[in-house]
Amino acid sequence: MAGTEFVGRPHLAGMRSRVVGSIVSAVGWLVFVLLYAGFWAESFTLFQSVIIFFISVIILLGLLGILWASWGMRWVR
Repeated sequence: MAGTEFVGRPHLAGMRSRVVGSIVSAVGWLVFVLLYAGFWAESFTLFQSVIIFFISVIILLGLLGILWASWGMRWVR
């Protein structure tokens, strides 16, 4: 019965892969931030570290936006 959980609910098609992608992206971003803070941040000034943090957030949000925009565009009327 694999693949039949969305029968009759077409608005949920593709949701699982996007949710998994969102979770993996968030965990990957947290790993990056922790590794950066633990190993690489000492060679940068506070201002540079803040900029790197904000750039990483912008990249994460851009990736998530691309991931979810294709799903949301299906329902535009």
